[in-house]
Amino acid sequence: MGESCRDLVQRCEKVKEEVYRHLSAIENVRSGVFQTLYTIVAIAVGTIFAVIAGIASILLLPLQDDYSIIYMRYILMVLIFAVVFAMSYGFIILINREMRKIRALIKKSSNLHYNSFVHYLNVLRNRCCSELRSACPSEEPLYCYDLPDLEGIANGTWK
Repeated sequence: MGESCRDLVQRCEKVKEEVYRHLSAIENVRSGVFQTLYTIVAIAVGTIFAVIAGIASILLLPLQDDYSIIYMRYILMVLIFAVVFAMSYGFIILINREMRKIRALIKKSSNLHYNSFVHYLNVLRNRCCSELRSACPSEEPLYCYDLPDLEGIANGTWK
Protein backbone atom coordinates (compact mmCIF):
# COMPACT_ATOMS: atom_id res chain seq x y z
CA MET A 1 0.00 0.00 0.00
CA GLY A 2 1.40 3.37 -0.98
CA GLU A 3 1.80 6.40 1.24
CA SER A 4 -1.07 8.21 -0.49
CA CYS A 5 -3.39 5.27 0.19
CA ARG A 6 -2.44 5.25 3.88
CA ASP A 7 -3.11 8.99 4.16
CA LEU A 8 -6.44 8.60 2.39
CA VAL A 9 -7.45 5.70 4.66
CA GLN A 10 -6.54 7.74 7.76
CA ARG A 11 -8.55 10.75 6.57
CA CYS A 12 -11.50 8.51 5.78
CA GLU A 13 -11.28 6.86 9.21
CA LYS A 14 -11.61 10.30 10.83
CA VAL A 15 -14.63 11.11 8.67
CA LYS A 16 -16.18 7.72 9.54
CA GLU A 17 -15.67 8.43 13.26
CA GLU A 18 -17.47 11.77 12.84
CA VAL A 19 -20.38 10.08 11.05
CA TYR A 20 -20.83 7.55 13.84
CA ARG A 21 -20.27 10.15 16.57
CA HIS A 22 -23.12 12.30 15.25
CA LEU A 23 -25.32 9.24 14.72
CA SER A 24 -24.80 8.11 18.31
CA ALA A 25 -25.49 11.66 19.55
CA ILE A 26 -28.81 11.67 17.68
CA GLU A 27 -29.74 8.32 19.23
CA ASN A 28 -28.71 9.54 22.70
CA VAL A 29 -31.00 12.55 22.37
CA ARG A 30 -33.90 10.33 21.31
CA SER A 31 -33.37 7.82 24.11
CA GLY A 32 -32.99 10.65 26.66
CA VAL A 33 -36.36 12.09 25.63
CA PHE A 34 -37.96 8.65 25.85
CA GLN A 35 -36.53 8.06 29.33
CA THR A 36 -37.77 11.45 30.52
CA LEU A 37 -41.29 10.83 29.24
CA TYR A 38 -41.25 7.30 30.68
CA THR A 39 -40.26 8.70 34.09
CA ILE A 40 -43.06 11.28 34.00
CA VAL A 41 -45.64 8.62 33.15
CA ALA A 42 -44.29 6.31 35.89
CA ILE A 43 -44.53 9.11 38.47
CA ALA A 44 -48.11 9.92 37.42
CA VAL A 45 -49.19 6.26 37.57
CA GLY A 46 -47.47 5.80 40.94
CA THR A 47 -49.22 8.88 42.32
CA ILE A 48 -52.61 7.61 41.11
CA PHE A 49 -52.05 4.22 42.75
CA ALA A 50 -50.91 5.89 45.98
CA VAL A 51 -54.07 8.00 46.09
CA ILE A 52 -56.26 4.98 45.40
CA ALA A 53 -54.49 2.98 48.11
CA GLY A 54 -54.81 5.86 50.57
CA ILE A 55 -58.51 6.31 49.89
CA ALA A 56 -59.10 2.56 50.11
CA SER A 57 -57.31 2.38 53.45
CA ILE A 58 -59.43 5.22 54.80
CA LEU A 59 -62.61 3.52 53.62
CA LEU A 60 -61.56 0.18 55.10
CA LEU A 61 -61.20 1.54 58.61
CA PRO A 62 -63.67 -0.13 60.94
CA LEU A 63 -66.96 1.71 61.08
CA GLN A 64 -67.86 3.50 64.27
CA ASP A 65 -71.27 4.36 65.57
CA ASP A 66 -70.22 7.94 65.96
CA TYR A 67 -71.24 9.91 62.87
CA SER A 68 -68.54 12.52 63.42
CA ILE A 69 -65.88 9.87 62.75
CA ILE A 70 -67.67 8.79 59.56
CA TYR A 71 -67.85 12.40 58.38
CA MET A 72 -64.24 12.94 59.36
CA ARG A 73 -63.24 9.93 57.27
CA TYR A 74 -64.92 11.33 54.16
CA ILE A 75 -63.58 14.83 54.79
CA LEU A 76 -60.08 13.37 55.13
CA MET A 77 -60.57 11.41 51.92
CA VAL A 78 -61.67 14.54 50.03
CA LEU A 79 -58.77 16.54 51.47
CA ILE A 80 -56.24 13.89 50.43
CA PHE A 81 -57.74 13.79 46.95
CA ALA A 82 -57.71 17.61 46.67
CA VAL A 83 -54.11 17.90 47.88
CA VAL A 84 -52.86 15.17 45.56
CA PHE A 85 -54.83 16.63 42.65
CA ALA A 86 -53.40 20.11 43.31
CA MET A 87 -49.88 18.72 43.60
CA SER A 88 -50.26 16.70 40.41
CA TYR A 89 -51.73 19.66 38.53
CA GLY A 90 -48.92 21.94 39.71
CA PHE A 91 -46.37 19.29 38.84
CA ILE A 92 -47.82 18.94 35.34
CA ILE A 93 -47.77 22.72 34.84
CA LEU A 94 -44.13 22.92 35.94
CA ILE A 95 -43.13 19.98 33.76
CA ASN A 96 -44.95 21.46 30.77
CA ARG A 97 -43.19 24.80 31.21
CA GLU A 98 -39.78 23.17 31.54
CA MET A 99 -40.44 20.73 28.70
CA ARG A 100 -41.03 23.65 26.31
CA LYS A 101 -37.55 24.95 27.10
CA ILE A 102 -36.05 21.46 26.94
CA ARG A 103 -37.83 20.69 23.66
CA ALA A 104 -36.31 23.78 22.03
CA LEU A 105 -32.83 22.80 23.21
CA ILE A 106 -33.31 19.18 22.15
CA LYS A 107 -34.56 20.21 18.72
CA LYS A 108 -31.62 22.57 18.24
CA SER A 109 -29.11 19.94 19.35
CA SER A 110 -30.76 17.19 17.32
CA ASN A 111 -30.84 19.34 14.18
CA LEU A 112 -27.19 20.26 14.62
CA HIS A 113 -26.17 16.61 14.94
CA TYR A 114 -28.45 15.56 12.09
CA ASN A 115 -27.06 18.20 9.72
CA SER A 116 -23.51 17.27 10.68
CA PHE A 117 -24.33 13.58 10.23
CA VAL A 118 -25.66 14.22 6.71
CA HIS A 119 -22.65 16.42 5.85
CA TYR A 120 -20.07 13.87 7.00
CA LEU A 121 -22.04 11.08 5.34
CA ASN A 122 -21.85 12.95 2.03
CA VAL A 123 -18.12 13.48 2.54
CA LEU A 124 -17.72 9.79 3.33
CA ARG A 125 -19.68 8.73 0.25
CA ASN A 126 -18.47 11.30 -2.30
CA ARG A 127 -14.87 11.72 -1.27
CA CYS A 128 -13.66 8.83 0.82
CA CYS A 129 -15.32 5.74 -0.58
CA SER A 130 -15.22 6.85 -4.20
CA GLU A 131 -11.57 7.96 -3.93
CA LEU A 132 -10.61 4.75 -2.14
CA ARG A 133 -12.30 2.68 -4.85
CA SER A 134 -10.39 4.46 -7.59
CA ALA A 135 -7.01 5.09 -5.91
CA CYS A 136 -6.72 2.00 -3.69
CA PRO A 137 -9.10 -0.73 -4.91
CA SER A 138 -7.60 -3.33 -2.57
CA GLU A 139 -8.14 -1.11 0.48
CA GLU A 140 -11.87 -0.45 0.36
CA PRO A 141 -12.97 -0.47 4.01
CA LEU A 142 -16.05 -2.23 5.31
CA TYR A 143 -17.84 0.98 6.27
CA CYS A 144 -18.22 1.80 2.57
CA TYR A 145 -20.59 -1.18 2.40
CA ASP A 146 -22.67 0.40 5.19
CA LEU A 147 -23.42 3.50 3.11
CA PRO A 148 -26.90 2.36 1.94
CA ASP A 149 -27.95 1.77 5.55
CA LEU A 150 -26.49 5.09 6.70
CA GLU A 151 -28.21 6.91 3.83
CA GLY A 152 -31.46 5.20 4.80
CA ILE A 153 -31.05 6.52 8.34
CA ALA A 154 -30.37 10.01 6.97
CA ASN A 155 -33.45 9.86 4.71
CA GLY A 156 -35.68 8.24 7.31
CA THR A 157 -36.26 5.14 5.17
CA TRP A 158 -34.05 2.72 7.08
CA LYS A 159 -35.76 -0.35 8.51
